[in-house]
Amino acid sequence: MAAPMDQRINVPIDDPNADNRMERYLESKGNNPEKPPSPTPLIEEAILEGRRLAHENRLEGKDLDELDALEDEEDDAFLEQYKKQRMARVIVYNEEGKHGTVYPLSKPDYQKRGHRC
Repeated sequence: MAAPMDQRINVPIDDPNADNRMERYLESKGNNPEKPPSPTPLIEEAILEGRRLAHENRLEGKDLDELDALEDEEDDAFLEQYKKQRMARVIVYNEEGKHGTVYPLSKPDYQKRGHRC
């Protein structure tokens, strides 16, 4: 029994915007219109601009208590970030010097030094 013509079959597609050989061939022959540029850079730029404006206007309309609390929050965030950076440096420093210095040891040296310990 054949499938009806109006029935759609869903085929999973990894990336619907992916370019393939057939599309490139059709574009080279002029049969397939070129894809419009991606709006992603414009969206990212708008998000960054919004964050910048929000950061600039964060002090507008706040009284002294709110400004003091905001200053404390920013100080805490900075100190927390500095603490994480410092701890990462300390961990790297400790891992580098874990074994101290390693010297080659020959059999006569081992007999002299190893038995004396």
